[in-house]
Amino acid sequence: MEDKNENWKTKSPLAECVRKMYENRENNGDVKIRVAKEGCEIKAHRFILVCRSTVLSTMLEDKDDKTTDVLTVNDVKKATFEQFLE
Repeated sequence: MEDKNENWKTKSPLAECVRKMYENRENNGDVKIRVAKEGCEIKAHRFILVCRSTVLSTMLEDKDDKTTDVLTVNDVKKATFEQFLE
């Protein structure tokens, strides 16, 4: 029997699945973004970062250890970066 929590993955359009991935990033994000300007971190998904930005995509490609990705962004506020992810 299929788990109700997993049912949305097979029954929803891709865009809705990506939206849920974004909404659940604090629980299952695989990359941390260090917002240097405010001294905080935001969890995100590599997939979404690569889709949204060639700069972040290049930064991720340059990382040696893909399991502990922490990227630092300097000239952006947390709220602005979260809006960018959405």
